[in-house]
Amino acid sequence: MTAQNQPFARTDEQYWERTWIHSDLPLPVDLNDHSLRNHATLTLHAFFEQAMAPISGRGGSLIELGCAHSKWLPYFARRFGLQVTGLDYVECGCETSRDMLHAAGVSGAIVHGDVFNPPHDLIGRFDVVYSAGLVEHFESTASAISACAAFAKPGGLIVTIVPNLTGLIGLLQRVLDRQVYDKHIVLGPDQLRVAHEAAGLTVMDCRYLLSANFAVMNHPAIRPMVLNKAIRGMLIAATLAVWLLEYVVTIPPSRLLSPYIACVARYRSTASAPAGDLKSE
Repeated sequence: MTAQNQPFARTDEQYWERTWIHSDLPLPVDLNDHSLRNHATLTLHAFFEQAMAPISGRGGSLIELGCAHSKWLPYFARRFGLQVTGLDYVECGCETSRDMLHAAGVSGAIVHGDVFNPPHDLIGRFDVVYSAGLVEHFESTASAISACAAFAKPGGLIVTIVPNLTGLIGLLQRVLDRQVYDKHIVLGPDQLRVAHEAAGLTVMDCRYLLSANFAVMNHPAIRPMVLNKAIRGMLIAATLAVWLLEYVVTIPPSRLLSPYIACVARYRSTASAPAGDLKSE
């Protein structure tokens, strides 16, 4: 990233290289798997079906910004008939994304580049701009979203997902690994909505997503490794217990338990530049 183009980042390329090198590749999206362990994927699928409704059946193009280790590009291509592109500034992340597209038999372009200084031919090109776990790593949320929106065609959709650190997951993340927590700006739905509006976008939906998922937390600093794995197992077990309970009672998404906040916005053809830097606390 170039300092003159990016808002202050809480992470750097070396951080993500260390993260991705030691991470297992996610399993492909399988909409036929209705087991409890696939509950989060099916919930996100339902969200994407609703978010993509304005372009349903029309085809078009989608770019995922910060695409390293994402399982969703093949899904977007197959489910919605979209031409897919991924962009990431970590080369090892680009390599794994290419491998996942190839394994899925899906054609698409993976570009090694910077969201804040992208290749010119990607600007204003896409019907959908998708990011997950990206904009919350920058002090100026509106500036980060504005940089994402620059990839959209007039009238294009901006779909943004960030972790919900305002509730129990944020508290546990602080306790388990404060360094990871400090890499994030804590955003709620109101702050995320305002940041999109400050970036000149029209917000269509902004809300908590999924009942719970404690396994989204990262805690690489915990040692010994046997303790790390034991904590991971407890987080997964607690998540499965909540999902199992959903078969009996309704557990709506909430500030307390939801792992994600999702925003769907539209890029206006006359969108203005962000009104200064918006810092979300």
